Amino acid sequence: MTTWDKGVYKYDGKTITNYTVKDDNKDVQLVSMYKDNLGNLWLGTSEKWNI
Repeated sequence: MTTWDKGVYKYDGKTITNYTVKDDNKDVQLVSMYKDNLGNLWLGTSEKWNI
């Protein structure tokens, strides 16, 4: 799950893990998420990054 200002959360059935992205100690806002056919997770950010 992505959030506007708290990064991405991953739930593996037991544990919730939070991942955030910072650029020069500034939080980067995640605005979209896409999983491709190979299982890769692509994240779009407010800074026009694709992670």
